[in-house]
Amino acid sequence: FLKLAKRGMPEAAYTYGLLLEEGRLLPKDAVAAREWYRKAAKRQYPNAMARIALADVERQGPGAAKEALALLQRAADGGSPIAARWLGFQYL
Repeated sequence: FLKLAKRGMPEAAYTYGLLLEEGRLLPKDAVAAREWYRKAAKRQYPNAMARIALADVERQGPGAAKEALALLQRAADGGSPIAARWLGFQYL
């Protein structure tokens, strides 16, 4: 995944970030994972946008909610099931 991620493939960057975040096959590294998510999100990869938005809410608290919800909406509009699920929870 790393080779493809370095070539700019957003799916690979997202997957590499996920492996880093969860510590699968690689040592856990949340900071590096976020950077790979950011690279994928910059290329409009919806699931990466959702991961970043959810992490922002966790890290920054309710004050970040408005910005995070906007990013989640963009991710859901782009086809992210992660974002769509979390947006749905906001309206329960």
